[in-house]
Amino acid sequence: AFWMVHETPNIREFLRQVHSCLRPNGKFLVAEPRVRVSAREFQEMVTIARDLGFIIHDQPRIRFSKAVVFVKA
Repeated sequence: AFWMVHETPNIREFLRQVHSCLRPNGKFLVAEPRVRVSAREFQEMVTIARDLGFIIHDQPRIRFSKAVVFVKA
């Protein structure tokens, strides 16, 4: 999900749907633009994802982005 999660009307519902589609141990990359999404907003999204059952697998460096790779537990 490249530079689009912040555009969804309900981030929790979007992440819930992604979680339900993934197989166990499935991975999901989220990259959000640094200039548009604050550190606080990004952390809120990560917290929601963790509450839904995602685990942080990696935090890759992607130019101009805040990024995280989640894995479905």
